[in-house]
Amino acid sequence: MPMESFLSEKAKAKLTEKFGVLANSFDHHVLSILALACDEGAVTNMRLRYSLNLHKSEIANILKLMTQKGLLVSEGYGRGMRYILPQKGSDFLNMATLELNVATSEANVATSKEANVATSIKKRMSPEELQSLIMTICNEWISLEDLSVKIERNSTYLRNHVIPLMLASRKLQMLYPGTPNHPTQQYKVSD
Repeated sequence: MPMESFLSEKAKAKLTEKFGVLANSFDHHVLSILALACDEGAVTNMRLRYSLNLHKSEIANILKLMTQKGLLVSEGYGRGMRYILPQKGSDFLNMATLELNVATSEANVATSKEANVATSIKKRMSPEELQSLIMTICNEWISLEDLSVKIERNSTYLRNHVIPLMLASRKLQMLYPGTPNHPTQQYKVSD
């Protein structure tokens, strides 16, 4: 059953008026958010947590991207931030090439193994899973800061707990083995 069949008639008409035929090509979550904004006048992160089965940070990322793409306009700040539909149809960014690639737990499967890591990282992992993920990313030399961003983990935690174990078990090697605190230290999977 097409997603648009779940939308109210008012929401269908308003979205088609604002976005044209592109309204049918939006991601499920984006379409749901836009429909709620049509029906209720505005949406908030808290309101969307009741409607979407997503974590508040994932909703915040989607709302931020939708605001950047011109699909929503933000009002207020912090917890009081509300999102409404834009007033003019001409304010949208090049709608013919608009793509909303939101990194949620269900959306967008990337083609390369390394790119896919960013969209499918679990928040809680066993030490073995975390080490396996690190080894996947460390095919080339990579700094601790870049590694922590890619796997969404605290660099201090990695530096003090994970990396030393991997170095001791010879799963990783250092670019500057004699100077562990070298300012440009990088890590790579052992040969």
